[in-house]
Amino acid sequence: MKKITLFSLFCFIPFLGVSAQDSLQVNSGADSFKAGRGNVATELNVNPFRGDIAFNNALNQVKFRYFASDGLAIRLAFAASSVRNQVNNTQPYGTNPTTFEHLRKSGTWGLNFGLEKHFTGTRRLSPYIGAELTFTNKSSSDEIVNGGVTTKVKGAWVATSYTPGFPPSTSYTERGFIRFGANLVSGFDFYMARNFFLGYEFTLGFASTRFKDVDVSTIYSAGTSPGGNSNNVKNDERSFSAGPGLINGIRIGYVF
Repeated sequence: MKKITLFSLFCFIPFLGVSAQDSLQVNSGADSFKAGRGNVATELNVNPFRGDIAFNNALNQVKFRYFASDGLAIRLAFAASSVRNQVNNTQPYGTNPTTFEHLRKSGTWGLNFGLEKHFTGTRRLSPYIGAELTFTNKSSSDEIVNGGVTTKVKGAWVATSYTPGFPPSTSYTERGFIRFGANLVSGFDFYMARNFFLGYEFTLGFASTRFKDVDVSTIYSAGTSPGGNSNNVKNDERSFSAGPGLINGIRIGYVF
């Protein structure tokens, strides 16, 4: 707890020492510490209350801002990630040889694009408002080989749970989806030194999500009963969300 308190004080004490002086220099003609036309900025996040360092937000986006003018910045953020889990368990010996293989894959990518309007503030402080459009796409697949039966799932991962006295139940996780959204943003950059700033940002966001179809195909090898293929499709699942949010932690960025 002491470490958290000391870290928080270290981050915000400089505000107290320079804000009063800088407020007198807004119109004094002194050189500004803030980013200006032609600059590019990027940032990470630090959350002293959780003790971690992460990318810009929960989507692990890498974010850049290009200042088209001293008071206007173009926002661009992107994210890409993939997961691959594979399990192989083969017993070729004995009177009842078995083969079990399980391969799960998923991939996600997203893109945010928007504008920020920066206000005068002070020599070091740059408050802003803005808006951005968002797009996210996630794909998932699951393949299970159990003896002579192969089950392929497109659009999700399959999970089977067992309860004594009841037949197995199947559910789907890691659902694939396509999401469109828009965010209204407000925040500030406080320049501790030239080309180095701390900041915070909150959003009012809207998002519409359409989950992808879940296509299940069961393939039986020759000589395996009952033979043939079967398909099952779940579709037309959607959700909508709206509300305020905070970008995780304290933004720490630099200009280059």
